[in-house]
Amino acid sequence: MFGPLPTTPTGKIQKFLLRKQLEASLSA
Repeated sequence: MFGPLPTTPTGKIQKFLLRKQLEASLSA
C-alpha cells in the first residue's frame, strides 16, 4: 500500500489513520 515512511509527517499521519481505522473496525 504505502511505502515505509516512518520519519516523514505524511507517514506518521498515514500510520495514525490506519491505526484509528483498525481500532474502529475492531470495536465495530
